[in-house]
Amino acid sequence: MQFPEIVYSVPIEEIELSKNIKIAFHQDGSGDYELIFVHGLATNLQSFSKLIPQLKDNFKCFAIDLPGYGKSVAGTHSADQKFYSEVIKNFIKKMNLKNPVLVGNSMGGQISFSTEINFPGTVKKMILLAPAGIEIFSNSDKEWIKKNFNENSFTNLSEKQIRASYAANFFIVPDDVEILIEERLKLRELKNFHNFTKVVVNSLYGLLEQPVHNNLKNIKSDTLIILAKNDRFIPNTLLHPDMTVKGIGELAKQLNPDFKIITLNNCGHLIPFEKPEATTFFIKEFLNS
Repeated sequence: MQFPEIVYSVPIEEIELSKNIKIAFHQDGSGDYELIFVHGLATNLQSFSKLIPQLKDNFKCFAIDLPGYGKSVAGTHSADQKFYSEVIKNFIKKMNLKNPVLVGNSMGGQISFSTEINFPGTVKKMILLAPAGIEIFSNSDKEWIKKNFNENSFTNLSEKQIRASYAANFFIVPDDVEILIEERLKLRELKNFHNFTKVVVNSLYGLLEQPVHNNLKNIKSDTLIILAKNDRFIPNTLLHPDMTVKGIGELAKQLNPDFKIITLNNCGHLIPFEKPEATTFFIKEFLNS
């Protein structure tokens, strides 16, 4: 377990997916659809702590910690898209899920895309919240990101910088985000923090080196993409200052006209934490249609 010292507010179970890969997950609720919540970069399943309580009466919910994150297997790994998509596929198979729906936020969105691309037909539907994977990064973009985001830069973030990075995820910062911030600050003191740092950096590089945008046209699963009008991360405002959230939605429709696109106003990147009520409404509407 990467961080046994961290206390979650919900009960956690473990499952062994393959040799040396054991992941932690929280499950709750009941219903015909089985929602699998896939978190973003440098976070964990608690990103969905405000969303699942609003969905559990209608759907069976599974929030997972990806390997190397939270309470899943300790150590380091490639953290690339192929690896993570295999994790999702194996979880669905091991849990014998019949109607799986991927709900991915940010990096979890690109992992969801990758799962359907690498293993077509694995999921029934996808609901992607501010997903990575649509925006196109040039080789020079990738070089800039790798130069400015590496193990040292992540490890050496000050408390002020960590708080600022969390604040950047929201249009209006919720008071209860302090729980996530305090957890993130505590990680720096734990024995596996260096391994976690490597996993986070590998995860980011995996997003860059195994892009999905050219294969989005091949996705057949019904897909809802929920964007945030005030997102500061997608699109990348530093590398692509002329690109807008509206432009991301338009690009997604160009890549796959079957995608359904919704944009939430007054909302930042961490959609399930800032706008759980609105997100719940659109999830229910999409799955019940």
